[in-house]
Amino acid sequence: MTQSDAVEMAALRARFPKPAPGAAAFQALSIVATTGYLAYLVHVGESSPVAIAAFGVLELIGHSLIANVAMLSVPKASRVGVPDMPLPKRLAGMAVLIGWLVGVGWLGVGGDAQHVAVVHRAHDPLAALEELNVLRPLALALLLAAVSVIADRVRWSVHRGPFVNGLAMGGVAKFLTAAIAPMLAFILVNWDAWSQTRAVATWCAIYLGMRCVLELLLLWWQFLGMPEREDNARSGKV
Repeated sequence: MTQSDAVEMAALRARFPKPAPGAAAFQALSIVATTGYLAYLVHVGESSPVAIAAFGVLELIGHSLIANVAMLSVPKASRVGVPDMPLPKRLAGMAVLIGWLVGVGWLGVGGDAQHVAVVHRAHDPLAALEELNVLRPLALALLLAAVSVIADRVRWSVHRGPFVNGLAMGGVAKFLTAAIAPMLAFILVNWDAWSQTRAVATWCAIYLGMRCVLELLLLWWQFLGMPEREDNARSGKV
């Protein structure tokens, strides 16, 4: 490993420090529970690619808001992994990213005409989300995120030192899923040749499978302290 690579890895480990076993276990259970609930809704015909894509973007927004609210009373010097930039600039950057993710998701669900029509005819966004069955799984995901952040705040209030946002690494995985999974599923699903039931189930399985696997893998890597191949090889020789 070059010196510059070592410096970058040290900065990455500082931004995403190793979580406590209890916190890591709760995050893993949250990932499995939320994904399982979404998969159940797909299985019983109460969810769709449009709903899953909307959930992914809204969950990312909700996690960001929860994490930022949790840091309001934390001194800037104690905040780990927070960009040192004015809040308006951060919000503008987030708005651009969210707009891009919405565009990617909208293109990715193009074959789901039945549920795209729900969005087109809706005059109230909340009513559309309710009809698509997005609000209930979203409420579950945000409740679990809030519990995780509250636990981080309680831990920080007792021990002080740097405040670590336990949602940060999960946010990376959620962003990658929302950016990649819709188009990957769109490419792999044959909407014209397959039945609507098969196409919807396959699209959702690709998205949810990528979401669950990616989040769990990144959480596990973070929990291990972000080891590299050279570190693993070295430890295997000892």
